[in-house]
Amino acid sequence: MKGKGLWLPSVVGRMCLFLFFLLVVILLLYLLGNFQDFLDSTLIMLLNLFQVASIMYLVSSLYYGGLQIFFAIRQKRIAILSFLLNLGGFLFIAVSFIFVKFLYSWL
Repeated sequence: MKGKGLWLPSVVGRMCLFLFFLLVVILLLYLLGNFQDFLDSTLIMLLNLFQVASIMYLVSSLYYGGLQIFFAIRQKRIAILSFLLNLGGFLFIAVSFIFVKFLYSWL
């Protein structure tokens, strides 16, 4: 049966997609909050939330990349676009995480 037992990469991929968009929304809220003078405690809460969600995303993205490599070897079929999008998202969130850590230590 083709396709049986491939639910795990789908679930992890959707979780990565959800966390990525959640992180983009949190980052946009932080930027918007700076321009609209949110309270400092609210901005710090957004930074803490970004840190926790980005760690969850980075771990799940690494796991998803490992699953992609495993299934590419097992099925002898490579999903280049999916792998490149995962890698690009991982790099973007990793750089954003470092930037947020810098901002957090500066406050």
